[in-house]
Amino acid sequence: MNYFNYFSEIEAAFIRRRGRNLLLSPVDWTLIESWQKNEIPLHIILQSIEDVFDAYDKKTTKRAIKSLSYCKDEVEARYAEWLAAQVGKATDAEDLSESARESDVSEHLSKVLAEFRSTTAKIAAKVDRSFEKIARKLELLIESGETGEALELKLEKLDEQVDEKLRSAAADDSMLRDLEISMAEYKRKMDAASYQKTFDLMLTKKLREKTGVPRFSLFHL
Repeated sequence: MNYFNYFSEIEAAFIRRRGRNLLLSPVDWTLIESWQKNEIPLHIILQSIEDVFDAYDKKTTKRAIKSLSYCKDEVEARYAEWLAAQVGKATDAEDLSESARESDVSEHLSKVLAEFRSTTAKIAAKVDRSFEKIARKLELLIESGETGEALELKLEKLDEQVDEKLRSAAADDSMLRDLEISMAEYKRKMDAASYQKTFDLMLTKKLREKTGVPRFSLFHL
């Protein structure tokens, strides 16, 4: 799974349960990055967040959950249980038939390709031409019938190309200014590289939402 999907899904789940539409803190971003580096599956983190907030909601005396680190122990405990359960056990992907997987992948990519062309047709011509080259690459991948991890890696690279082009050509001054204002506090607390990565991530999220341009990754299958 690529960087954007992993971070954005965790962010969305935490903010939804916390009930306050605030940005995650630099400490939260660092924690998510450590989970990603340790290859903790996304579903484990999302379920841990749900369990922590379910337990929190039952308490009579409450202090606001302000940080994702509140879920850290639950994530690590659930991950340890998951690792133990995998010993000698086939994964879900291995249980599925190859033909069923190929059919699902093909259907997903064909749908995404149609949505991609439809949404990018509404964007400025110079961006649209760049997007058409990406669409053609996706078409060739669909025609190749490729599946598995190799396909996902290629799809993630195409997603990264789309993100880069959206940021460079589709972001307007107003959006950039608003984001800079909302992230001013974090800029003072984060090193330059971490801040830029977080800024690009949030900008990409806003651009994807505004334009409706879909993601190719099989994570959305």
